[in-house]
Amino acid sequence: MKQTALLILALALCACSVRIDEANVFRPQAHAPPAETIEELARWPLAELRASAADAEATHGFLGAGEDRVAYTLVRRPGTARPLIVYCGGNSGDRFHSGVYYALKALLYGDVLLFDYPGYGDSPGAPTASRIAAITPALAALATEQAEDRPLVLWGQSLGGFICSIIAEQTPEADAVVLEASARRAIDVARAWRPWYLAPFVRLSIAENLRAYDTATRLAAFDGPILVLGARRDDTLPVGLARDLAAALRAEGRRVTYAEFPRASHLDISRQPEFPAVAQSFFASVAGQP
Repeated sequence: MKQTALLILALALCACSVRIDEANVFRPQAHAPPAETIEELARWPLAELRASAADAEATHGFLGAGEDRVAYTLVRRPGTARPLIVYCGGNSGDRFHSGVYYALKALLYGDVLLFDYPGYGDSPGAPTASRIAAITPALAALATEQAEDRPLVLWGQSLGGFICSIIAEQTPEADAVVLEASARRAIDVARAWRPWYLAPFVRLSIAENLRAYDTATRLAAFDGPILVLGARRDDTLPVGLARDLAAALRAEGRRVTYAEFPRASHLDISRQPEFPAVAQSFFASVAGQP
């Protein structure tokens, strides 16, 4: 108790300032050297996916070239007019390590377009907000081309919610957005990570290029339905962030459905028994079904 009091006193005297920059946000997993050819992209674990979805097919490609290329994988299942889902993963996920999990989560509702952020998986370079922003026009064009006349849905988990909102700004053809265990702004995440008892003593600042991560502002002009998913046992992004995100989107006049899962943690919302009904209802509304 005495040590805690001394710590608080010390913090009060020094009035610490903590800066949140890209190293706090982007945390790619260690990986083999990025693939340089489409043939090398085929090392993606399709066999693992087919253990649960035997009829799945995967095609791979690059956007751009050289050090600016971005690797992508398109996962399909048989069926007509299946929506195309552009999946934006979390801050440590990539196609190789997390792609099967991402695909299985979304394949029930449509075909899935996965991609590696710059500096992740098979996309070379450094992961930065500016590089991710630079690739979004090409991603928007690819998604629009692959969707053709099908519904186009952007689905972002955690950090991916911010990325999806940026893509949505540049994709007028997008029909709907899913924001899973995400937040409105980078500063909101930083505040949630700061222990409450340190709030009076620790000032937070956000790197300028991360201040553009404001999902509600990015989606302020988006006309389609938005599904916000919250996990009550989320220790990474507390569920209050998802609630605040839904409220901010509603304040912008957006069409928002909010669903909260009492037993879910940050990564397992889609494994909750209530999830299929929520997702099926949302995707049915996107497809214009009653």
